[in-house]
Amino acid sequence: MDELLDSAKKGKNLDLKEVLSLADKMGVEVREDPTTSTFKGGIQEGRKVVLLPEDARDEEGDILAGLILHELGHIRCGHYGSTLDSPEKFVLGELQANHWALTTKGGYPLEEWDWSILPGITEDLAEEFGLPLDEAWNIAKKVAKKVGVSSSSLQKAGEEVRNRS
Repeated sequence: MDELLDSAKKGKNLDLKEVLSLADKMGVEVREDPTTSTFKGGIQEGRKVVLLPEDARDEEGDILAGLILHELGHIRCGHYGSTLDSPEKFVLGELQANHWALTTKGGYPLEEWDWSILPGITEDLAEEFGLPLDEAWNIAKKVAKKVGVSSSSLQKAGEEVRNRS
């Protein structure tokens, strides 16, 4: 289950059909949900699901595939809402889901994506936990460093967070 997707092996963009097939193999139902405003992966009524907002069908196929793959990463890593227990768990959960989705399944080297997602994770962290952006960045940076994000990626991400302030 943790091998590269065929599209990644061929050096192509993620293929939506292939990601949906992977979800099926994982026993995960992928469906639109009019009550959700963001992509969500987890357990609902005892079933593994990825819920898509209604406007998800407007996304390009490879972008939609990546978003679904990220949610499958949460399911693969066993994140069923528990990442909101603490700011550190939140950041770790996001990094783990992205690592599985982008590195393990998508074939993207860590250095190509880690710095670019950390500012967004930082903003989400600040919003979820009511933290100032600089405090959220310090938490995100600490967790990212522990999981092996390079100092150059942390520097690039830090610059981006400062630019968003």
